[in-house]
Amino acid sequence: MNDMTLAAYCVFAGVFANAFFVKMHSDGSCIGLSGVTLSLLALDAKLHPSKEIGFLIRFIPIRLPAQYALTGLLIWSILGMMATMNGRSDGVAHATHFGGLIFGIGFYELMNRGIWRRWRRSWKQFRIPVSGRKVRALMGRNGKRLHSRN
Repeated sequence: MNDMTLAAYCVFAGVFANAFFVKMHSDGSCIGLSGVTLSLLALDAKLHPSKEIGFLIRFIPIRLPAQYALTGLLIWSILGMMATMNGRSDGVAHATHFGGLIFGIGFYELMNRGIWRRWRRSWKQFRIPVSGRKVRALMGRNGKRLHSRN
């Protein structure tokens, strides 16, 4: 993932997580990047399920394999959303966290099934053609590309 792809991923993850929050709490608002952070954690946990992740819960250090940590975060977010809907809010945007986790897992599934690659390939055909001068500027003196487009 290059910097531009990571930036786009973070923007879309933030929009999705905050839209999920607004859908669940139409009278509230949410500011922050916790949904993006949890979407990156979910994507990393799906890519590397046996990697250990450490948490501090009430000053108690806990180390878990990423797949179990992801499951725990999903359950915690669901229970937090249920408590919030029953009027027992703890001031944590559980819906935003859940939206971020779902986005990360969904993006992994798109990548894993090859759907993301097919979408990228189909979108490349809609690129605006570059004028001849700019194309030559991207080419080296010997006619070879200075960089490759994937």
